[in-house]
Amino acid sequence: MRELPKLRAAFKQVTFIDTSAFMKAQKRKRALEINGQLRWEDAATPIGMPIDALLDNNIEVISRLATKGSSNDGSIARQRGKSRLPQTPEASLFDSIARS
Repeated sequence: MRELPKLRAAFKQVTFIDTSAFMKAQKRKRALEINGQLRWEDAATPIGMPIDALLDNNIEVISRLATKGSSNDGSIARQRGKSRLPQTPEASLFDSIARS
């Protein structure tokens, strides 16, 4: 993310794709913005509980940090990135993928 301002200055449009939100959610890590920096904290969940809310949080924080200083406020990235899976106690799609 450090290079995004340089890329924005050099190009009309920049697309930023980051998979760390998903990988960190699977490892039960929550994204935080501390003093404008991305930090991660442990986010333990009960066995079998979905990680969808954790993933949504991670996408939102990373999107907000990635779009600082740009004309995009991050709402498009957050809207596209939001998981639309139901929040149920059953294992989520993401947990199922992790087990396979």
